[in-house]
Amino acid sequence: MGADGRVTVTSQLHIPQGEWKTGKVFTCEVFDTSLNKNVRKDISLCSVTPASSQIVSVYIQGPPLQQSHNNGQVTVTCLLVGSSLNDFSVTWKVDGNENSIVRTEPPVSHSNGTETLKSFLNVSAEDWHAYKQVSCEGKHRCSNQGYEDHISKSRELHSPAVKITEPTASELSTSDVVTLHCLVSGFYPSNLLVYWEKNGQRLPSTRYTHSPVWKYTESSTFSMSSSLNATKTADKDSTFSCVVKHESSETPFESTIKDVFATVTHSKPSATLLQGSDEVVCLVFGFSPASISITWFLDNTKELLDCNTSEPHRGPNGKFSTHSHLRLSSVNWLPEAVLTCRVTHATTTLSLNMTKPANLEDCNLLDELVHVDVDQDIDVEIWYMAFTFLLFFLIAIIYGVLATIIKTK
Repeated sequence: MGADGRVTVTSQLHIPQGEWKTGKVFTCEVFDTSLNKNVRKDISLCSVTPASSQIVSVYIQGPPLQQSHNNGQVTVTCLLVGSSLNDFSVTWKVDGNENSIVRTEPPVSHSNGTETLKSFLNVSAEDWHAYKQVSCEGKHRCSNQGYEDHISKSRELHSPAVKITEPTASELSTSDVVTLHCLVSGFYPSNLLVYWEKNGQRLPSTRYTHSPVWKYTESSTFSMSSSLNATKTADKDSTFSCVVKHESSETPFESTIKDVFATVTHSKPSATLLQGSDEVVCLVFGFSPASISITWFLDNTKELLDCNTSEPHRGPNGKFSTHSHLRLSSVNWLPEAVLTCRVTHATTTLSLNMTKPANLEDCNLLDELVHVDVDQDIDVEIWYMAFTFLLFFLIAIIYGVLATIIKTK
């Protein structure tokens, strides 16, 4: 009895945890004979569970890409995120019909106080490819409200565009380690698989990192990026590929970059002179770094300025090429006079000479190819470029002859 004359009585009831978890209601009833008064109090799991703990986030994900073309079964995954997930039930439906053959993993606790729970449903490939809706609902045992997400096979597929962004010249020249960025864009749905290959061999996932998939405002497609570090010592002369698998195609999409460090590896240029009816072209290729100078001279003394030189272009092999056009209309090029194309590069200086033939009939274009053999390893791309120029010159000469014939008539 207390100082105020009141009496406190305590009674305890031991309930098995399993029974408490069922949500049963337990009642404590007290009858005061002096007051002829009866008091009842109820308690249960639901009465002590705050409303915030009865809310769960539900995310559903379609089959992995490896199963996208299966003919048997495909696996759909449901992820619940919340607290005390053992108090939640998971209900699956396919096309509105409940399916009880599921596999649910125990909840996993995280440092931020939340839990995650995964549930898996095997759906027949026939239903999946028929675009039937698959839904997953999470519901707390004390709530009448369920939280649902659903998915079905996408009817509209958008294939990804894949592009490796090359490191800048500054990045290559200032560091032995460069980062290759692979941008994957314009794909739908969002599920895809991205990995890197080096010289045709798949690299371990520890070598690269992926960004989350994102979606631009008002865009119906998704994008993401992947980054890979390459070192000058270990990855010199290597070929890297960014490979993307997406359900829009059974064939992977990929972008490839060869010899990342080629642009900062010194390579001597090769050069060729091509003559047309009104211009001479100096074609320079296979060099690195990109900085190069091309000047024209008459009889090795007078510099010719009526020329146009293109910016160096980086080829797939990492080497550069450029061309310089000298217009003959402004040059007093007499027979036996010598035109010189002088190529100045960090690795060497080349001088290519051409003498004007006595008349046009003596000008056999194939014989006018003057080649300075600096690098014997000239790839097919360079020869293709040279003969493309040659074809243009042939067309120009034929056009000039035809125009002359028409005018004389």
